[in-house]
Amino acid sequence: MGLLVIAAGAIPIGAALFADDTKFHAPRWLVAMVGGMFVLAGLMLIRSASAVTRPPATDVVGSGLGVLLTSGFTVFAGWALFLSGGPSAWNMSGSLPLWMFPVWIRVALFYVMLGVGALLCVILT
Repeated sequence: MGLLVIAAGAIPIGAALFADDTKFHAPRWLVAMVGGMFVLAGLMLIRSASAVTRPPATDVVGSGLGVLLTSGFTVFAGWALFLSGGPSAWNMSGSLPLWMFPVWIRVALFYVMLGVGALLCVILT
């Protein structure tokens, strides 16, 4: 499973390196970072599978990988909150009829939900 997650992370990394500029709506470093987060998650899965055979001990490397992963989520949430262009840059759809609300409620929901997500990422990191 860990190798599949690592392979899935290689796709956005390759896209960040070799894809056409017209297909990008985010910075290349951000797309590569998301792929790197998949690679980190895959490494953590591989390490956890091998931890079954090891005796329990302090795992500094596993903790470091976890901090790097949650730091990536923090950076991504911060970019989405402050640098992405706001709610007008995002095309959202779902089961809730958000189009029924006034614009100021949709904007407030955008910033509240992303702000709470960024705060949770900071706390986890």
